[in-house]
Amino acid sequence: MKYLAVILLGLMASTTPLVASTYFYEPFAYAVGEDALTAAEAWSTVRNPESEADVEAGSLAYTDALGRELRTAGSKVLVDTADELAEVRHRAPLDLSLHQGPVLWISLLALQTAGDARRFINLAFMTPDNIVQPSDPDGDEDEAFSLGVSSSADPSGWSVFNRSQTNGRQVARSTVPTDQMSLVLVRVEPNIDGGESERYTLWVNPLLGTPPPEAEGLSIVSVDAGGQPASDFNDWTDLIGMRIGAGTARNGLPAASWLVDEIRLGADWTDALPWSPPVEWLPPLPVPGPEGFVVTWRPAPGRTDVVESSTDLVTWTPYEASRRTGQEGETSTSFTVPAAPGGSTRFLVRVRREP
Repeated sequence: MKYLAVILLGLMASTTPLVASTYFYEPFAYAVGEDALTAAEAWSTVRNPESEADVEAGSLAYTDALGRELRTAGSKVLVDTADELAEVRHRAPLDLSLHQGPVLWISLLALQTAGDARRFINLAFMTPDNIVQPSDPDGDEDEAFSLGVSSSADPSGWSVFNRSQTNGRQVARSTVPTDQMSLVLVRVEPNIDGGESERYTLWVNPLLGTPPPEAEGLSIVSVDAGGQPASDFNDWTDLIGMRIGAGTARNGLPAASWLVDEIRLGADWTDALPWSPPVEWLPPLPVPGPEGFVVTWRPAPGRTDVVESSTDLVTWTPYEASRRTGQEGETSTSFTVPAAPGGSTRFLVRVRREP
């Protein structure tokens, strides 16, 4: 059996306290299990009882085109309607009363695992009834805007869309397919140019450590069904909740399923895209064998490193015995990675540095 050993440098988990400009961070660090998201107090509100999301071990991961990697922690959530009785919709409260800035930045890691754009997957941002204008006849909360895909016949590409009721929906759709693990980044600008419209700008898989280029962003502006300026919300405090959802099978259309992780909201793009310099890998590079192999890297004083492995670049398993904190004057450290699981056709290893 031949194994492909890929050494990935510098993926960090976020363990430091959040700075004041990061208003929300969700690594889904909850107990793993079927329907386990309901046990998380923040997400315990569900629209359809017994239709709930699962918590799975390991974080999703993102590496940009220059090899820099997003900080991650905790677990991830699988929103899979194929195994549920109805649509899955988990709601979490949101408090943006501290945010006075002109824009809001939002990011998440996501991967669609089943279905297509004809049944929705999204992270929706909710307002009280009839904050969104024009108003609707029901008394439910309204979706001001969402990230993901809406139920339509359009191709599946990561999108941001507003006004999920029938009036005046606008969509900015990327060409990146939703079945590709992606980092989705959105900037929200309310009441632009002194008017009633909001502007939403979308980037998918941006570089880390640099502002996202305006020329690469896809933007929409909120309007009503007649094309006139229309308000999705009046103030940041109108955004009172978030809802993770997916559509079940309907009228012959397949059920939707997706993995979601690392939801961040902040005042600046740096709050939504945290990263750290890579770990320095020391030669010689390891050669996999039937008994495993030795990895060697340069520790950083006061920083804790841990070796992790994966067979799919989605789920990473840490070797707790490898966890060590660098000491002053220490120039190298090593760990022997066990042999790959039986039947594995590829075996990937990284060193994750905790900030």
